[in-house]
Amino acid sequence: MRVYIVDLASGNLRSVAQAVRRVAPEACLDVGRDPAAVGQAERIILPGVGAFAALASRLFAEPQLVAALEAQRAAGVPILGICVGMQLMAEIGLEHGRSAGLGWIGGQVEALAQETQDPDQAAPHSLRVPRMGWSLVTPTRGNPLLPAKEWFYFAHGFAFAARDSSCVLATTRHARPADTPALIGDTSPHRVWGAQFHPEKSGAAGMAFLARFLSPVVLA
Repeated sequence: MRVYIVDLASGNLRSVAQAVRRVAPEACLDVGRDPAAVGQAERIILPGVGAFAALASRLFAEPQLVAALEAQRAAGVPILGICVGMQLMAEIGLEHGRSAGLGWIGGQVEALAQETQDPDQAAPHSLRVPRMGWSLVTPTRGNPLLPAKEWFYFAHGFAFAARDSSCVLATTRHARPADTPALIGDTSPHRVWGAQFHPEKSGAAGMAFLARFLSPVVLA
């Protein structure tokens, strides 16, 4: 299987590549920004750490790369976005101004809530943002990548606000009363997923998640 990791000069490239090699040692893995190689890939991973505006600027500075990604999406090649890579699938990102995303999934990327209302307390209490640490992720609908609830590692200050709730495949708890999307997807007719969490930093659960994405049986 040919696996391509898109390099947007982001911080988690090495750990994502190591995780892929661990769960799919037989895969032919490449990392870069080569449109031709993207066009030959059977699995594409779009990782990202940092600010939406910076990564969007790097991505759209290479229109041939964007065109190759669009063509593979249209062809039904499975694509996985991780953290800011997931957020780039939105129409708009509001981090450091207003920036256009790929527009693959309707919605925008907004700042996480700074406080939450606990029903047992009279006043709201503040939340730590950026949000860093382990959190339980619960599927909201059936999907092949996350069949059951699991703990994953998060590090983010912004989150995906999907326009269509059917695109939210799993959530995690951040601020009451609404849950935060943890896994999004546009899987009909495309096969595109975005994980707000970091599977490459999430131990056995993260390795199992990546293994399902890379499996020719699970995503036949």
